[in-house]
Amino acid sequence: MLVRSDRHIALLLACVGGISLVVASLASAHPFNMSPSMQGVLTCGVLGFVLAILHPLPYRQALRVMLPIVAVQLAAFAAHGINIAAAMGIEALVYGVVGLIVTRPLEASEDVEEPLHGSVQAAQPVAPVTRLQPSAPDTTTAGTEAA
Repeated sequence: MLVRSDRHIALLLACVGGISLVVASLASAHPFNMSPSMQGVLTCGVLGFVLAILHPLPYRQALRVMLPIVAVQLAAFAAHGINIAAAMGIEALVYGVVGLIVTRPLEASEDVEEPLHGSVQAAQPVAPVTRLQPSAPDTTTAGTEAA
């Protein structure tokens, strides 16, 4: 069951990520200039989160799973001189947008009348299966032969 505050967390992450990207763009001439290895680190973080959501883990638990990965990413970005606001802004924006999609309110459609997976009330009872007994050989035509 999704907690209503999961949507607020996702919205906060999306906003912080977007603001971080704007600040990084204004602070540096080339904030998104990364080496291929740092782009791979960022891609692994995003894909790890998406795979955790698809597993399916709840949104908060998926965020908790990503904490050690984000910590390693921060250390790697700092060691390579990458703009941390730009890199973490991208990641926070993806975490937030995916979270907004996952935590969207589920609305019932008017044109759907029955549940997708069938309900217990709609199930029909199944007749018990009887085992077939081997039949005796047919003796009515055994003695007659064509003349």
